[in-house]
Amino acid sequence: MEVDLRKGAHKQPDFLQLNTFGQVPVLDDNGTVIPDSNAILVYLARRYGGESWLPGDPVGAAAVQRWLSVAAGPIAFGPARARLIMVFAANGLRIEASERQFHWPLGPWPEALPGFEL
Repeated sequence: MEVDLRKGAHKQPDFLQLNTFGQVPVLDDNGTVIPDSNAILVYLARRYGGESWLPGDPVGAAAVQRWLSVAAGPIAFGPARARLIMVFAANGLRIEASERQFHWPLGPWPEALPGFEL
């Protein structure tokens, strides 16, 4: 489903039935509707990837959850917020704060993910 954010399609009644918060993304997988990017990732991992995408053991599951939290926190309030400001001219958000936060979440990745390169 295409959602025109600039025209406010995500705040219209039809879309609000899918996500009461009026946010994207929303996944409709053959009638199973999942709002929220992290919830979608967990759903897809369990539905189609099993333990190869989302470990069942406590340590592995916690490691995945850690990175989902980084995506919902520092990355959302740095790079994602900077994009919101630049692309959608979001009023009231300060680009300087987002720019400062942009680089922080990228710094620890090489140590936290062995074999990963930026």
